[in-house]
Amino acid sequence: QALSRRAVEASRERGFRMSVAVVEPTGELVAFAKMDDTQYGSTYVARRKAETSARYRIPTATFEARVLGGRTPTLANDDVMPIAGGQPIVVDGRVVGALGVSGGTAAEDDEIAQAALARP
Repeated sequence: QALSRRAVEASRERGFRMSVAVVEPTGELVAFAKMDDTQYGSTYVARRKAETSARYRIPTATFEARVLGGRTPTLANDDVMPIAGGQPIVVDGRVVGALGVSGGTAAEDDEIAQAALARP
């Protein structure tokens, strides 16, 4: 819950309205937060970004870059949300879960995810 709180704080500071999902390495939901007036679709997208990042152990921005670079077969994988905003949670070099953020542009979502992970 501390991580989702940090993401909400970072969102509020920037004037964004976000949904935030925290998952364990399997992609199962551990914590969720939705700010007032966040679009309802962001609830689903935040969770999918977190699941993707946890299961594949990479930021969802990596998948987004691949698709934008022409690797469109990535889109055939129903298990991947190729939109920036999902970040793995790494402790002692090991992925212990992931954070997914949605509500702004992909770049804004990713900014908030990274800011939340960087906060003490």
